[in-house]
Amino acid sequence: MQPVSARWDAAVRGVSGLISRCEVWRDGALQQTLTMAGGRVRLDETSAVRRALTCSLADLRVGGVELTPKTAADLLAPTGVELRVWSGYAYSDGSEELVPVGYFPVSRTARESWLGGLTITAPDRSRRVSRARFLTPWTIAAGTLVTSAIRSLLASVDPSWEIYDLTGSQSVCSAVTWDRGDDRWERARELAASIGAEIHLDASGRWIIRAVPQGGTPVWSLDVTGAASLLDVGQSMDSESAYNILVASSSELGAEPVSGMAYISSGPLSVARYGAVPYFFSTPVGIKTRDQAVSAALAMLPRVARLSRVVTPRVVPNRALDVGDPLTLTLPGESATTVLLSGAEYSLGPDSQGMALPLRDPAVVSTALTMTGVAM
Repeated sequence: MQPVSARWDAAVRGVSGLISRCEVWRDGALQQTLTMAGGRVRLDETSAVRRALTCSLADLRVGGVELTPKTAADLLAPTGVELRVWSGYAYSDGSEELVPVGYFPVSRTARESWLGGLTITAPDRSRRVSRARFLTPWTIAAGTLVTSAIRSLLASVDPSWEIYDLTGSQSVCSAVTWDRGDDRWERARELAASIGAEIHLDASGRWIIRAVPQGGTPVWSLDVTGAASLLDVGQSMDSESAYNILVASSSELGAEPVSGMAYISSGPLSVARYGAVPYFFSTPVGIKTRDQAVSAALAMLPRVARLSRVVTPRVVPNRALDVGDPLTLTLPGESATTVLLSGAEYSLGPDSQGMALPLRDPAVVSTALTMTGVAM
């Protein structure tokens, strides 16, 4: 959760005075500030594009500038233009408090009718990385730190990006060459997964290489008591999303395969009770030893070891939250539990539609086995 003042939580639960600001940037410089008539932000840790924006503008002309693009050089043409969006509250004393909700390169600008307004579709910066396919084969030398290889993939798209490594990992890559036309973003995500990590793009456009969140001290509460934040809740059960074994292995050509396995040994999803339901992960880089394979398996299994009940609450909009945040969830008639924010979707307009929060439970993987010389 982003740093906010003591007044923020009361404003969130009161759902009043909502405001948003949108800035247009090109070539690292602010071009224009726009007023949004409406918009939505989607966060999803399971998606290749974790953060995405759709919005509509209140005006078709600003400062004498026509906003509907006609050429690639126009202000809102989807050619190197980035929207930086903030949202928050206007307090009764006239002050404002805004938090960033994302940096979004514009991918589509449309005016569907002469009587209608302008709408913009803008995924986060990961889409820029994905579209920047390799022009020539890309080689990583054996012994390169995995985190350094990730940095080089991102920085090769835009050297001005801020990239932070919070893992402290010293794992190194095997020699690998990716083909011309390969997806740069998918390769970066595979590298991160090989060390049990993820590449998190935060609301301020910074790349964070970090361990997959598995718990922590709750930063916000979802409840129906007092100044309630919980508006509604949905629940579901789906066996198709439940795995209790994860096998991580290397697939480097010319080398002996190395694999590591983590499994759930107790509880409803245990192998003994539920049966073996495996999830396989294979990468040609990063994993070279049994310890690395086990580490990757242990870190990734909680993401796919879903418990039987999936709870999706709808709460008052809190734009300061981000994926991976630990939250306290108190449902009517149940004790408080700690859950992790897996995603969110909310409106940027001055309304009280609420905010859908997909959640996941922190999972404890109790046992790990290793296997070497076995092709998985």
